[in-house]
Amino acid sequence: MVDINESSRTIKAKIVYYGPAVGGKTTNLRFLQDNAIRERRGMMISVNSTQERTILFDLLPLRTIGFRGYDLRLQVIGVAGQSMYAPSRKTALRDADGLVFVANSAVDRWEENLQAYGEMTQGLVANGLDITEIPFVIQYNKRDLPEATSIDVMDRGLNPRKVPSFPATARDGAGVLETFAAVLEATVRAIATRHSHLELPSGLTPKAWTQVAVRGMFGRTSFGPDAPPAIPVPVKIQPPKPIKLQPLPSQLAEPKVIKISPGKGSDERLDNRSPEAVAESYAEASAELGIAVAEMREERDAALGRLEETARALEVAHALLSPNTTPDQGVMRVLSCLAEAAEATHATLLAKPPSGGLVAFPLPPLTGDPLLDSSAARDWLKEVSEADAPVLREAAGDEVLGALGEVDPPFSAVLATPIRDSEKVFALAMLYFAGDMPLPSQERIDHVSLLGRIFSAPLELGNLRAQAAALERLRYLARRSDASSAWAIAALSRGDLTRESVALEPLLDPLSELGVDVSLEPDLAAVSGHADLLHLALVTLISGGERRRPGSVTVRCGPEDGRVRVEVQGPSAREGEQEEDEAVQALAQWIVDTCCGGRFETAVDGARTRHTLWLDPA
Repeated sequence: MVDINESSRTIKAKIVYYGPAVGGKTTNLRFLQDNAIRERRGMMISVNSTQERTILFDLLPLRTIGFRGYDLRLQVIGVAGQSMYAPSRKTALRDADGLVFVANSAVDRWEENLQAYGEMTQGLVANGLDITEIPFVIQYNKRDLPEATSIDVMDRGLNPRKVPSFPATARDGAGVLETFAAVLEATVRAIATRHSHLELPSGLTPKAWTQVAVRGMFGRTSFGPDAPPAIPVPVKIQPPKPIKLQPLPSQLAEPKVIKISPGKGSDERLDNRSPEAVAESYAEASAELGIAVAEMREERDAALGRLEETARALEVAHALLSPNTTPDQGVMRVLSCLAEAAEATHATLLAKPPSGGLVAFPLPPLTGDPLLDSSAARDWLKEVSEADAPVLREAAGDEVLGALGEVDPPFSAVLATPIRDSEKVFALAMLYFAGDMPLPSQERIDHVSLLGRIFSAPLELGNLRAQAAALERLRYLARRSDASSAWAIAALSRGDLTRESVALEPLLDPLSELGVDVSLEPDLAAVSGHADLLHLALVTLISGGERRRPGSVTVRCGPEDGRVRVEVQGPSAREGEQEEDEAVQALAQWIVDTCCGGRFETAVDGARTRHTLWLDPA
């Protein structure tokens, strides 16, 4: 029976591989384990004999990509095939959500296939399951044997329902992933049918979801010798350095107690029970213990993952304190760390400058924040920017978050995480989740909030440094603007607008040293113009962008079509600033037309404005 946990945002489903002894059930599971992406698999539990034969069960925990905002976790169980372990097989079928029958294609094993199939049917009935309703797939394994039963014969004897069936050679991987994908697809279809809130969205079929999920778990959709290579999985950069842990406190938490349900007839004395009842009780307890161990390992791995993420956050916070880390570099590293911790697909940082409003710093591939320009979301952003705790909000049926459905791929939810100092929130980390990606549990949200607190002081310090540098740039620009204006007025009063050879490097190098992003191509030719007026035009254009958003102006200079092209790019004028911006453009236009030659153009592209001067070479 599917276990849906709303608080942890998890769905647990059980898929059982059933079949005769030495049919290849364990081989299937081991191939899945060996080829699954590390983050998508747990540690396989096997209870084997000294001859490597399964004596109770094999248990392989797997995690799919998200399913309707939940973390879908699979318990893939392979039963023992030998006749003496029949009680463990019956126990393994209990609450199964999907079933694979692994048949042995060897001619001399045909009767064993029939016997195992009949026993499986009886075990399903004993556990209240209907073989005509449970998601069911058949695999005809060991097709590489020289004497193999034909597929037609096996289909007639084992597949009266005409369920999906697959030839396989599990030891080489052929047919293994196709079988798993088929039972996963059938299981997901059954889950979506039984639970209306998990129904797949219009246009997305269980088959399409399964193809994406299998590729996300294994990097491919087929094994075997002729299968295409797996898609490379991105390697996490900047692994956390080892950290020294403090000694454990003397008062440790109480150890976790694993409760094992008693078997049937546990109220009777052990010596009054039949051997079959004792064996079944033992098998049931062992199965529950195995599942409990697997869950404890998942909890351990999750705790270790959070520890690694905290260590990385501390490393990033330390880097933010370095004067060699630029504000943009620091923000990108913070967003990368928070997005990874939340398992989000995209992220932006919304900073709250002293001038008011919100300014977006998007983590590529985003180029802006999808909610910042949405009038419907503006009031909500203002509300969460004053919140003390993270806010998770899903987009489905939410008019406020309607803009999230307009991006490609569409986002299903956002986690707004406030970053604050001791007095106020000064930034919001907006963590977005695409498609069916699992949404974070409250435990993970609390962990992300903790990381946000780690970053708060270093980000605030970086913000203060950036403000100090911006103030110094504005002071320099004001001084140069005043000086250039004075010389220009004096020249105009004398009627002296003589053009001369003007080198751009001496004009722009001081700005570069103060933190303006200036790029000049090497061996750039001098331009023809009036030095003071040209300087006034450039300083005025740069000052406008610096006042709106410090550190956001870029200057690019290089040859183009026989002229020197100077491009000044910065934030577009906000409401109420258009008149001032038009005056700046008019001044630059007049200077270029009157004193420099060439032409001047302005282009607005959303939140960015580009001023371009084409100047005649000297």
